[in-house]
Amino acid sequence: MLSWWPAAPIRTTTFPQFESYAADWGAELYDAGDVGHIETASGHGHWPDGERLVAGLG
Repeated sequence: MLSWWPAAPIRTTTFPQFESYAADWGAELYDAGDVGHIETASGHGHWPDGERLVAGLG
């Protein structure tokens, strides 16, 4: 690690920021609620809404 490299500040992206990004990109934003990171390692199993969202991409 380079000792002269400044530490990056920790930033949390807020939901309103994600809403703004989605609007800027012309994308639909899906609010999955207070679930954190959606992945199997986080304990999430079968997720039908996610499958529908992915199917809608094509």
